[in-house]
Amino acid sequence: MICDPELRSKPLGVQQKYLVVTCNYEARNLGVKKLMGVKEAKEKCPDLVLVNGEDLTKYREFSYRVTELLKTFTPLVERLGFDENFVDITELVEKRLIEWEKTTLPKISVSGHVYNNQTVDFHDPMHVRLAVGSQIAGEMRDAMCSKLGLTGCAGVATNKVLSKLVSGTFKPNQQTVLLPENRQNLMASLDHIRKIPGIGFQTAKRLLSLGLCTVQDLQDCSTEILGKELGIPAAHLIQKLSCGEDHSPVVPSGAPQSLSDEDSFKKCSSEADVKKKIEELLTNLLERLYKDGRKPHTIRLTIRQYSATNKWFNRESRQCPVPSHLVKRIGSGDTSVKAHLVSILMKLFRKMINVEVPFHLTLLNICFSNLKDPPASSKESIQFYLSQSSPSLSSGKVFHTTEDRNSENTRMEHQGEDSDVLSGERRCVQSQLHTPCLPTASDLQCPSSLLPAGIDYDVFNQLPSDIKEEIISSQKVRNSTETGVSELGAKPLCHPKAKISSISLHSGDLGQSTRTLASSGIAPTNEEPPLERQNPHGEGSSQNHSSQGSKVDLPPSVDPKMFSELPAEMQKELLTEWKSQKYVSKMHVSKIVTLKGTKKGQASSPGSNSLLRYFKPR
Repeated sequence: MICDPELRSKPLGVQQKYLVVTCNYEARNLGVKKLMGVKEAKEKCPDLVLVNGEDLTKYREFSYRVTELLKTFTPLVERLGFDENFVDITELVEKRLIEWEKTTLPKISVSGHVYNNQTVDFHDPMHVRLAVGSQIAGEMRDAMCSKLGLTGCAGVATNKVLSKLVSGTFKPNQQTVLLPENRQNLMASLDHIRKIPGIGFQTAKRLLSLGLCTVQDLQDCSTEILGKELGIPAAHLIQKLSCGEDHSPVVPSGAPQSLSDEDSFKKCSSEADVKKKIEELLTNLLERLYKDGRKPHTIRLTIRQYSATNKWFNRESRQCPVPSHLVKRIGSGDTSVKAHLVSILMKLFRKMINVEVPFHLTLLNICFSNLKDPPASSKESIQFYLSQSSPSLSSGKVFHTTEDRNSENTRMEHQGEDSDVLSGERRCVQSQLHTPCLPTASDLQCPSSLLPAGIDYDVFNQLPSDIKEEIISSQKVRNSTETGVSELGAKPLCHPKAKISSISLHSGDLGQSTRTLASSGIAPTNEEPPLERQNPHGEGSSQNHSSQGSKVDLPPSVDPKMFSELPAEMQKELLTEWKSQKYVSKMHVSKIVTLKGTKKGQASSPGSNSLLRYFKPR
């Protein structure tokens, strides 16, 4: 309606495929509902105007503009889907109250409605604070309307769950304050346990199996019975939520941790159609990744098979690491990346669907996660291109889940669903997935024992043969060095010292803490302790890096100027290699490394297969 103001007073619906995914209040007053079929919606409202909502670019853009606007009031803004934000205004209320005490401002009043028409007691400090909060909420809504042309509702309460529930009491474009005395009345007004934020489809299904249908049933149920079904921690959490208790803090939202896009349809039953839809989804996602600037290291494919009894929640997923050589090229404008990603996704698809028998899909979703900033410099160590993805991401699993709250929801049909408190306890159907897009050990062109730990075999096999030999020879030298050092009684590596950090964020009502965040973590104070070696010749400890101000002993065949222009990581690797060769010579290692093309018992020439040959003086 911002693009076409003439539609503001007309019944309007947003169409995706064959569904009306959302509509304005004029249409709702005539019987149109969210996720209603287009045919049924037209029957109820013949004058319904439908606009295409397939492209979510504008919706996404305005969603982030709203969040950024709210951040101008306070940085404590947490996104919830496309059209909701939690805002912690505790500090703003404190400042406003101090200003009222210092100056002669007008009498404090409530902006908007009070739930259940309860009378505000301005002698009650809590009531006064909530009244001030309602004025700040009104200012935010006014700014949203004047600067973005958007209207919206607001709920003001003492925690996240209550503010979300009370925000929908008066619609449209209104706000409501919930006083503490009416908390139980608000929870009792919910007609189903699914209305409680945090209880999703799967959890509700398990609660219904216990005969718990209403909020009152959940409040009266013993913790022991809930604990047997859900686990003690989840049981305590759910019962507190059912009573309107929520101590979770507002966590400021940063950049999304994943980017996803999906498409729903009536039927997709051929491999060719699946590939076509994957290509369409990738086109949009790659463009978004280019704008985002970060590199994805994990890719996931989610499908939904048709089920007459479980229409919306029958999903399965598989994921795998994005190969290292593709990570670098994503977002670089390389058009060949798309074909490689399609190939990976089709392999994941065949892991879930037997294409030899008929199948019926109603949804496809592609998600890029594990987003990381690209290296600051393109002149990085070669280990950047050879390092393997995290082992925890190397296995894919099949999940049956309601939705993924870690990713940015990209279809409006899921915006109204609440995240499930048990989403972390998804049922694993298959424990291990051997990633189809990565070669197995049998595909290697050399024994895996000759490669350093953490090497990505897929990338290694694509390197030139001389570079492969160099990596293998370097590993052999290191193995021999470690053997020699062990025989000489070298000191073991020490764990870096660690410090424990604790952060607490408090916001309370006149001494009463309403939100507390306490987190502790172990952060190393040193990067990696150097390996101490006993020098049989009585020489000092190993040379420090040139960047530390110490003189570096370079081999005579290396040009110092060219060496100084190399990135720090590569300098460090070269110094380590030269140092290893030096120790091998000093410790009289009995076993001589045998390289391809050299005779047994005869050391190879330093320049025949080494990085040294690239650094000879000009």
